[in-house]
Amino acid sequence: MFQIIERYVDLQNEYLKSVQQLYLLQPTDLDPFGHALHGALKLIDAIYLRERLLTARPRRILEVGSFLGFSTRWILEATRGTESTLVSVDPGLRHRTFDKPRAHVRRFCAEFTSRLTLMDACLSGKNESMFMRDYLNYEPRLSPRDALAIMDAVPVLTEPFGTFDFAFVDGDHNYDATLANVLLVAKMMPEGGTIVVHDAISYADVVPALENVCEATAGLTFAGVDGRSFHTCADRIAKLGARDATSIKAPLSDGLGIVVVSPRHDGK
Repeated sequence: MFQIIERYVDLQNEYLKSVQQLYLLQPTDLDPFGHALHGALKLIDAIYLRERLLTARPRRILEVGSFLGFSTRWILEATRGTESTLVSVDPGLRHRTFDKPRAHVRRFCAEFTSRLTLMDACLSGKNESMFMRDYLNYEPRLSPRDALAIMDAVPVLTEPFGTFDFAFVDGDHNYDATLANVLLVAKMMPEGGTIVVHDAISYADVVPALENVCEATAGLTFAGVDGRSFHTCADRIAKLGARDATSIKAPLSDGLGIVVVSPRHDGK
């Protein structure tokens, strides 16, 4: 276990150095470094995700939402022994302070080019308001018209495009998007497939969406949340009655919601 923790810390340092080099950041640019870290996989989530991958031994993996590629690289490293292939779906639009984040994914995961396929697209829908916020608030700022032109060029995948044994979903975390993403991903999975949905605790809509879609859909089972006990703010959020859990940040875990596909999902 300590070796895994050390690898996580080493990879995090490598990640920050790579981000600094690509985006020409200065050591004093604390805001971009903070965004890079906060948007990446937390330690406990990384450990649980690795264990899920080692147990499942998937041949084909789907990632939805890559940001700057920390989770992409972590998945690829965790599956060296099985030589699993990974398809990473992300629109490549500005996220937080980072323009064209897919350029960093390619750089950071260059060692695994033969096992990695990048698809520049949104899955199931496109939350333009989410992306617009970053184009309006971070440099270089764009006009709404110019930002919309960039967003309109990104395709939306609404039909199955492959077969996967395992999926890591870390895209839009609102209720409708979570539900739609899980339904579409499940259609591409055989019996026994595993869907891991990130930020199951940090975003208040995720768990209700997972519970409801599994209750309403034959062949989908909600198997709980990994990392819940390490989300140190969970009790405080519940006591405050906060609907938006993102207002209080968790240092170790954002939670992994687990959905199991069994028997084969029929799309009904």
